[in-house]
Amino acid sequence: MDEELKHWADDAVGQSQNAARYGAVVRRTSGKRLSVLTGVEDPAGIFEYSQGKTVTVDRLTGEMSQTGTINEWIDWTYRVHYLQWTPWRWVNILLVLIAVPLTLGLALSGLWMAFGPRGGYSGRRPNSFY
Repeated sequence: MDEELKHWADDAVGQSQNAARYGAVVRRTSGKRLSVLTGVEDPAGIFEYSQGKTVTVDRLTGEMSQTGTINEWIDWTYRVHYLQWTPWRWVNILLVLIAVPLTLGLALSGLWMAFGPRGGYSGRRPNSFY
Protein backbone atom coordinates (compact mmCIF):
# COMPACT_ATOMS: atom_id res chain seq x y z
CA MET A 1 0.00 0.00 0.00
CA ASP A 2 2.84 2.44 0.79
CA GLU A 3 4.27 2.00 -2.70
CA GLU A 4 0.90 2.80 -4.23
CA LEU A 5 0.55 5.93 -2.05
CA LYS A 6 4.09 6.99 -3.00
CA HIS A 7 3.18 6.47 -6.66
CA TRP A 8 0.12 8.73 -6.22
CA ALA A 9 2.20 11.40 -4.47
CA ASP A 10 4.97 11.25 -7.11
CA ASP A 11 2.39 11.36 -9.89
CA ALA A 12 0.73 14.46 -8.42
CA VAL A 13 4.10 16.15 -7.92
CA GLY A 14 5.19 15.19 -11.45
CA GLN A 15 2.14 16.91 -12.94
CA SER A 16 2.96 20.17 -11.16
CA GLN A 17 4.67 22.90 -13.13
CA ASN A 18 6.93 23.28 -10.07
CA ALA A 19 7.93 19.60 -9.86
CA ALA A 20 11.64 20.50 -9.81
CA ARG A 21 11.09 22.38 -6.52
CA TYR A 22 10.16 19.17 -4.68
CA GLY A 23 13.24 17.02 -5.17
CA ALA A 24 13.21 13.34 -4.19
CA VAL A 25 11.42 11.62 -1.32
CA VAL A 26 13.80 11.56 1.64
CA ARG A 27 11.49 10.17 4.32
CA ARG A 28 8.29 8.16 4.49
CA THR A 29 6.17 7.99 7.62
CA SER A 30 2.65 7.10 8.61
CA GLY A 31 0.32 9.50 10.32
CA LYS A 32 -3.20 10.86 10.30
CA ARG A 33 -4.98 13.39 8.14
CA LEU A 34 -8.35 15.06 8.65
CA SER A 35 -10.44 13.99 5.68
CA VAL A 36 -12.95 16.33 4.10
CA LEU A 37 -14.86 13.33 2.76
CA THR A 38 -15.13 11.24 5.94
CA GLY A 39 -15.02 14.09 8.48
CA VAL A 40 -12.59 12.24 10.74
CA GLU A 41 -8.87 11.67 10.93
CA ASP A 42 -7.92 8.86 8.58
CA PRO A 43 -4.61 7.00 8.39
CA ALA A 44 -2.27 8.57 5.87
CA GLY A 45 1.09 8.15 4.21
CA ILE A 46 3.39 11.14 4.65
CA PHE A 47 6.16 11.77 2.13
CA GLU A 48 8.82 14.38 2.84
CA TYR A 49 10.74 15.70 -0.16
CA SER A 50 14.32 16.97 -0.19
CA GLN A 51 13.34 20.58 -0.95
CA GLY A 52 11.22 20.93 2.21
CA LYS A 53 7.77 20.04 0.92
CA THR A 54 5.59 17.34 2.47
CA VAL A 55 2.83 15.48 0.62
CA THR A 56 0.24 13.61 2.68
CA VAL A 57 -1.99 10.97 1.05
CA ASP A 58 -5.09 9.67 2.83
CA ARG A 59 -5.07 5.85 2.84
CA LEU A 60 -8.87 5.52 2.72
CA THR A 61 -9.99 8.28 0.36
CA GLY A 62 -6.84 9.10 -1.63
CA GLU A 63 -7.12 12.80 -0.74
CA MET A 64 -3.82 14.65 -0.88
CA SER A 65 -2.44 17.74 0.76
CA GLN A 66 0.88 19.50 0.53
CA THR A 67 2.70 21.64 3.05
CA GLY A 68 5.92 23.60 2.97
CA THR A 69 7.42 26.82 4.25
CA ILE A 70 5.15 29.03 2.17
CA ASN A 71 2.10 27.27 3.60
CA GLU A 72 3.01 28.42 7.10
CA TRP A 73 3.14 32.03 5.84
CA ILE A 74 -0.18 31.65 4.02
CA ASP A 75 -1.83 30.12 7.10
CA TRP A 76 -0.47 32.93 9.30
CA THR A 77 -1.76 35.68 6.99
CA TYR A 78 -5.12 33.87 6.78
CA ARG A 79 -5.40 33.84 10.58
CA VAL A 80 -4.48 37.54 10.82
CA HIS A 81 -6.95 38.45 8.09
CA TYR A 82 -9.80 36.56 9.75
CA LEU A 83 -8.85 37.81 13.23
CA GLN A 84 -7.89 34.37 14.48
CA TRP A 85 -4.84 35.59 16.38
CA THR A 86 -4.89 32.92 19.08
CA PRO A 87 -6.20 29.36 19.26
CA TRP A 88 -8.85 30.47 21.77
CA ARG A 89 -12.05 31.93 20.31
CA TRP A 90 -12.95 34.00 23.39
CA VAL A 91 -9.50 35.66 23.41
CA ASN A 92 -9.87 36.52 19.71
CA ILE A 93 -13.26 38.11 20.41
CA LEU A 94 -11.81 40.10 23.31
CA LEU A 95 -8.90 41.31 21.14
CA VAL A 96 -11.30 42.37 18.38
CA LEU A 97 -13.46 44.24 20.90
CA ILE A 98 -10.33 46.11 21.99
CA ALA A 99 -8.89 46.65 18.49
CA VAL A 100 -12.06 47.99 16.81
CA PRO A 101 -12.53 51.06 19.08
CA LEU A 102 -8.78 51.80 18.91
CA THR A 103 -8.85 51.62 15.10
CA LEU A 104 -11.93 53.84 14.91
CA GLY A 105 -10.28 56.31 17.30
CA LEU A 106 -7.19 56.40 15.12
CA ALA A 107 -9.29 57.01 11.99
CA LEU A 108 -11.35 59.74 13.67
CA SER A 109 -8.25 61.50 14.99
CA GLY A 110 -6.79 61.47 11.47
CA LEU A 111 -9.98 62.96 10.06
CA TRP A 112 -10.00 65.58 12.83
CA MET A 113 -6.40 66.56 12.02
CA ALA A 114 -7.18 66.76 8.30
CA PHE A 115 -10.56 68.49 8.37
CA GLY A 116 -10.89 69.95 11.88
CA PRO A 117 -10.89 73.70 12.70
CA ARG A 118 -7.11 73.97 12.47
CA GLY A 119 -6.58 71.11 10.00
CA GLY A 120 -4.69 71.32 6.75
CA TYR A 121 -7.77 70.98 4.53
CA SER A 122 -10.17 73.27 6.38
CA GLY A 123 -9.17 76.40 4.54
CA ARG A 124 -7.84 78.05 7.69
CA ARG A 125 -4.20 78.45 8.38
CA PRO A 126 -2.66 78.21 11.83
CA ASN A 127 -1.34 81.41 13.36
CA SER A 128 2.05 82.37 12.09
CA PHE A 129 5.00 82.75 14.41
CA TYR A 130 6.21 85.83 12.50
